[in-house]
Amino acid sequence: MSESLKRARDANIYLLGVMGSGKSTVGRLLACVLGRDFLDLDEEIVTRAGCTISQIFEREGEQGFRARESAVLREVVQRKNSVVALGGGAVLKDENWELVRQTGISIYLKARPEILAQRVEGDTERPVLVGLTPPQRRQKLSEILERRKARYEQAHYTIENEGTPAEAVARICELVFPDLASRPNPPAPFPKEEGGALPSPFRGGGGGEVRPGEGQGEMSLPKIVSVALGARSYFIWVKPGLLQHLGELYRGYRLGARAVIITDTIVAPLYGELVADSLRKNGVETLLVRVPPGEEHKSLQTVEMLYTRLLEAGLDRQTTIIAVGGGVIGDVAGFVASTVLRGVPYIQIPTTLLAQVDSSVGGKTGVNHPLGKNLIGTFYQPRCVFIDPTVLKTLPERERWSGLAEVIKYGLIGDPALFERVETELEGFAQRPELLSAVIARCCAIKAQIVSADERESGLRKFLNFGHTVGHALEAASAYQMRHGEAIAWGMLVAARLSHEKTGLSTSELERMEKLFARFPKPSLGPSLGQIALERGVLELVRRDKKARDGRAQFVLLRAIGEPVLCDSVSEAELRAILSQL
Repeated sequence: MSESLKRARDANIYLLGVMGSGKSTVGRLLACVLGRDFLDLDEEIVTRAGCTISQIFEREGEQGFRARESAVLREVVQRKNSVVALGGGAVLKDENWELVRQTGISIYLKARPEILAQRVEGDTERPVLVGLTPPQRRQKLSEILERRKARYEQAHYTIENEGTPAEAVARICELVFPDLASRPNPPAPFPKEEGGALPSPFRGGGGGEVRPGEGQGEMSLPKIVSVALGARSYFIWVKPGLLQHLGELYRGYRLGARAVIITDTIVAPLYGELVADSLRKNGVETLLVRVPPGEEHKSLQTVEMLYTRLLEAGLDRQTTIIAVGGGVIGDVAGFVASTVLRGVPYIQIPTTLLAQVDSSVGGKTGVNHPLGKNLIGTFYQPRCVFIDPTVLKTLPERERWSGLAEVIKYGLIGDPALFERVETELEGFAQRPELLSAVIARCCAIKAQIVSADERESGLRKFLNFGHTVGHALEAASAYQMRHGEAIAWGMLVAARLSHEKTGLSTSELERMEKLFARFPKPSLGPSLGQIALERGVLELVRRDKKARDGRAQFVLLRAIGEPVLCDSVSEAELRAILSQL
């Protein structure tokens, strides 16, 4: 653990800024997420004085108030592991500032005067603003800010806080716990096709690198992944136990007073009702809608049923849809959110490993069609993604293995160190999901980098389809009896052998991949699935793949582990030959 992380874990976190900067609101949510005590310095002064701040000013003047403030602060700094919202002027006194600097991490919440004025409008407890008109209030706040700016900017960290409290908390987690923030590497160039040289877009040390032996003590802190898409940017939160704070986080995002949870009949009693209760306790009117589980219900019929339920319930454009479940639920709920009333906000809460590392991130929504998988859908980004790895404890082992296929994929296309770790710990990951927090965050970081650079899959994002061209076809040909990850594992094995033949993947790396997939439990492709019929069906489904171009299937292959390349020259004969070998 780095010295900066040790300091952040042990020290108080002090929030400073002008009135209206959000110190109390952000502080309470930050303390909730971190599992720390929260203290508002002004509220503590009021409690001890037995009167309001305005009354203290009337009776004792500002000098009397500042004396009380210093006295309380001297006691507060004796605490540890607390989040403290300081009064706006508390740090102007040099001795107070020294106490803050020596005993904790200081964070300046910065906002423009016009934003500050909007936030304090109607507040009668601010002595310096009493009786001022809106223009006068803005001017006064601007003057105060100018006087204090030099001191505020001496804080350890400065964050812009003009959005929601939850977004401010996510940024603080990125800043204060840099060793745990899974920041993706800088965007890489789009790929060259058909054997063109492709610099590895993910090699090297990104902030989200997975380190062997990373302990659960560190992962009790939130791991934040940013998906940078301009005005549609959002955060992915990864933290064991996160669902315990779902209601507070929802309020922190300032979302609508009404929410609809879409889940399935298996997940509903496990986590759907837990989420609903948390929302209701925080004043959110919540409707829980259950759908049948399974890939066969990822259909337009299910979507139509959901449209009817939501519209009958009086859904409006401020209602938030929350997907609680695996990939099917996330895709269907996201598609409904993107289309009903031409779009409403939605949140992803994935409860399977596959959804946590892949389908909940990136904004792809959709349903299946009798002619193929995911042929109908939209690109529509969630407001946020909340990932609680502890839910994986109730996930059947077969589903954990299915999710691990996507983890392997991320290692192969983007992080050789992750692939190496999976080689070492594959069975342990399947049997002990508590080990997966850092791995989940790393996979999300790789996908976030790709989505940030290529949201609509015009280039770089196609790399995420490694193993999926054949995998989706196998999945559909099995009438979805084969799990998604199981089909993708077979698809990656096909892609690995094609890579050896077409794009120069070394024999040694092919052997590493084949040895790993040999350990991966997956249904046979033999007579139990009808080998001849399956092969023909797969070839036809590959031709219909939504990524096909001019009637030719497009494959993601590897030049080496961590170096993907696009290839559209795989012939049907070459593919048939590889399939027959399986």
